[in-house]
Amino acid sequence: MAGRFEKCKCMDEQRGDTKGFGSLETLSDLLNAFAKILMPPISDPRPKRLQVTATDGWTHILKGSKNYKNRQHLLVESHLRPLQPSEVPEGLNLETVRERYKTYGRLWKGSECYKSLKSILHRDLLDAEQVKVTQCICLGLGSFTGGKTWKASWYQLVALVSILEILGAHKMEHVYLQDPTFNDLDTEFLGELGYTILKTPDALNKMTSTTFLFAPHLETVVVAEALECASPSVYIGNILEDWIIDHGEESMATKETFQQFLDSSASVVMPEFDQHTWYLFTRIYWRLQADR
Repeated sequence: MAGRFEKCKCMDEQRGDTKGFGSLETLSDLLNAFAKILMPPISDPRPKRLQVTATDGWTHILKGSKNYKNRQHLLVESHLRPLQPSEVPEGLNLETVRERYKTYGRLWKGSECYKSLKSILHRDLLDAEQVKVTQCICLGLGSFTGGKTWKASWYQLVALVSILEILGAHKMEHVYLQDPTFNDLDTEFLGELGYTILKTPDALNKMTSTTFLFAPHLETVVVAEALECASPSVYIGNILEDWIIDHGEESMATKETFQQFLDSSASVVMPEFDQHTWYLFTRIYWRLQADR
């Protein structure tokens, strides 16, 4: 290995290159050089709030250099194709979308999953004094008019709408949705439902302690950012306990964020849905004590 570095070093000197990879004499130096290319250093060593746009289309908000360093690997490993608004299939129009909404809504409300979920919300959340919800933020729903996961997005949307109906007694002031794959047709239909579409990272800036956060299967780093901004009153999304067990040692900052949230929350698993798999790896969390 050392011989290869020496050869590269000689080639760099012949080219007059004194800063090339050949000048790196250890494997550690080489890896650090690659890390600097993939994740450039930050000018302020202790930033209070950073915005980093990853290759998956999400703009991430990182609070503090500690969290930034602990989450670099999560952003570097996100080598997905940048998310763009999904393409609307030819012939699909708003009227067809309205009909699909009714169809998927009927299938969802006729399911045992919906009935069980409704029972859970009435039993554990509606009458709980410590659970106060004034707004909803939905992250990562996905396009329901295009793309490869449109059916999952439909079921998540009708599930969200039904949950908002059940939690109606809380009189939510706003319902915000954010996803880089929303196209104009998605946005138009969601507008008809009375919802507001936000661009990244605006939704994270609106997180409060009285938020209902709906984010099944959302990228872990985004979930952590949302919970850092504020601990929501209700959260339906990824099973945080499983992540801590499987990946907790990879990012201590994320582990601490999740554990703090879990310590102040109760939860149950999302009931099984026999029409689709979107419910998998999802739990319903709610606050145990009143917000102070």
